[in-house]
Amino acid sequence: MDLLASLSQFIPIGLIIIMFGMGLSLTVADFKRVITQPAASLAGLGGQMIALPLIGWLTAMVFQLEAQTAVGVIILVCCAGGATSNLFSYLAKADTALSVTLTAASSCITIVTLPFIVNLALGHFMSTEAELSLPVGQTIKTLATMTVIPVIVGMILFARFPKQVTQLEPWVRKLSLIVLGLIVLPTLINAPSTVAGHLTTLVPALFFLNIGSMLCGHVIAKTMSLNRAQRGTLTIEVGVQNVVTAFFVAANLIGDVSLSVPAAVYAIPMVLNVVLYILWARRARR
Repeated sequence: MDLLASLSQFIPIGLIIIMFGMGLSLTVADFKRVITQPAASLAGLGGQMIALPLIGWLTAMVFQLEAQTAVGVIILVCCAGGATSNLFSYLAKADTALSVTLTAASSCITIVTLPFIVNLALGHFMSTEAELSLPVGQTIKTLATMTVIPVIVGMILFARFPKQVTQLEPWVRKLSLIVLGLIVLPTLINAPSTVAGHLTTLVPALFFLNIGSMLCGHVIAKTMSLNRAQRGTLTIEVGVQNVVTAFFVAANLIGDVSLSVPAAVYAIPMVLNVVLYILWARRARR
């Protein structure tokens, strides 16, 4: 995993670029929407912050994943609010404004919830000899620096220079997708033995995780009597994770690049299932 070790040096820069790009499309009103539209916002955050980690834990137990793979899955589900979810919601003709709100809010909440849940997973799945842990205070500080601050900088620029930022934002979005590819693809290419060795469990487990999380988002929205567009948003938001943040936590904060393999592989069922959902949603609206 020499390439993966080298890749870990690039991940922080990539994460900053992606979060900065997210901030370029955010306003204070997006955060206020949690208060002005509490039912939809709290339903979505409940799915992301509570239901999703439980589904991840259930996945690890049902498929009896090996320790490192199980921890990698838990890291992944703790990183709600993927940068691409807003684009997916737009393509699905869902509630894009709600999607932006959930992505912004979950990105801020994640810096607090992630270290506690991941440490719980490390203690449960890994042997005591592994000596892997996430210092809570330092993790919160680092994640805030790498995720929240770039978002705030992007928001400030958008507020001060809206015309210029509107022209710049599509290019930054494209750059974010390129960065995501540059992080995910080398992991898949350089870890074939890891992926192949767990092909019969890892891939089905991640399909189960993604489909289960999307269904969970839909059921929560249905239970809360949200409208059609909002149901679409929750389905996507709970199913799409911030893969780059998961990479950063695994490779840079914990220091074990192999824990990032589930995040890399998850990108495949995540994109595939969401694209199928988008096609279905657009067809259903005709």
